[in-house]
Amino acid sequence: IMSAFESSDSVFELSGGREMVTAARVTELLGCVDQANPNVIRLSNKSFGQEAAEIIAERLRGFTGVKVADISDIIAGRHEDDALLVLRIICTAIVQNNEEGVLEEVNVSENALGQKGVIACQDLLQVPSVKRLFFCNNGLSAEASELITETLLASPALVNDTLPFTTLHFYNNMSGENGAKASAKLIQRCPGLDNVRYSATRAGRVGCAAIAEALNNLTNLEHVDLADSSFSEENVPVIVEALSKQAKLSYLNIRDGGLEADGVSDLSSALAESAPPLVYLDLSGNDASEESLGPVGELLGALAGTLEEFIMDDSEINDMDAVKEHLLPALSKMTKLRTLSFCGCFLTAATALAIARCVSKISSFQELKLDGNEICEEGVTKLTSVLLKNGKILGSMDENDEDGDNDMEDDEEEEGDDEDDNQDIDDLGAALSASKISS
Repeated sequence: IMSAFESSDSVFELSGGREMVTAARVTELLGCVDQANPNVIRLSNKSFGQEAAEIIAERLRGFTGVKVADISDIIAGRHEDDALLVLRIICTAIVQNNEEGVLEEVNVSENALGQKGVIACQDLLQVPSVKRLFFCNNGLSAEASELITETLLASPALVNDTLPFTTLHFYNNMSGENGAKASAKLIQRCPGLDNVRYSATRAGRVGCAAIAEALNNLTNLEHVDLADSSFSEENVPVIVEALSKQAKLSYLNIRDGGLEADGVSDLSSALAESAPPLVYLDLSGNDASEESLGPVGELLGALAGTLEEFIMDDSEINDMDAVKEHLLPALSKMTKLRTLSFCGCFLTAATALAIARCVSKISSFQELKLDGNEICEEGVTKLTSVLLKNGKILGSMDENDEDGDNDMEDDEEEEGDDEDDNQDIDDLGAALSASKISS
């Protein structure tokens, strides 16, 4: 979960791993904490009973100047009545110590929040100074999502029909189509959003269409995560338009977004034209094909000076001619690329080797990920050697099919370029071992 924690922050947190915390245990843990007036509260991974919550709340009330409240995963394993009471106790204490109005971030992720849970957190969610909210892995239903929107729109923070949020994350919930529609209404009221995650929520095509329309009203987005969505032919043009107007966009994850090949091409062409300063881009799992490589190549060329990580897994792009015509020329222009991933792309040895030779010449490059392809054993050996001698590594190949065809005779690279491919067997063996345990 992306948060605004800084290394310079003074953090109040309880030591040790994940555990159920009793009154006696929380008293013991508090005895080891010497933060008198932190600006970050992090209670994650401690499941509090009522008495333990009362004790921790008393300590929280003594703090002033808290900017970040992370209360993710604090009721695991508790009966519903106890869990709701714990949420209410701790949320109330945090609100009470916000007299200075400096609280900016609230993270309630990893807590099972039905409608009752949202009500228990209501006072904290409505703190006017809060600008960043996280609801990840809460199991939110459509009704709970609707209540979140209603709660926030009823907040004193609503001024001129707008809310001050800059970050909203909804991930791994069960809110469905109606929940997405409710969240879209919330997004529309937040013109200052620069960081949005709406992924793995079972939104369906109708829900994703609502989210796309809402995002199309925004112009300040820098971080967008729409992975595991269901965009369709009808609403792909809307999400393409929304993303292409984000001049500050540096992070985009639309993995498994349902774009299909034409959508990948359209999005790539639009982003190539707008050329946002993307640092991270994931287009995986959208049924991209060899025909997509033309627009993708244009996009990579437009991002040559900014992109550090490009992921396009689970695409069918094993066409040597298309790779040579569109992909390799674009990759050769990259100046900051560190990681490239084409896992599960039906690549065989010759195509993979051409890509490896290209990226091995990029000074910033670190790791090539090609797992889940059809690269023969000899190809994997040669790939590793080509990368190794240039100080690069090949990612784990555990899922690669080494029974793939050895088509390296089609490789036009002069043998002289690889004459020292196997000069150091010990180094090569170590690199192969490292590739199998890297992730």
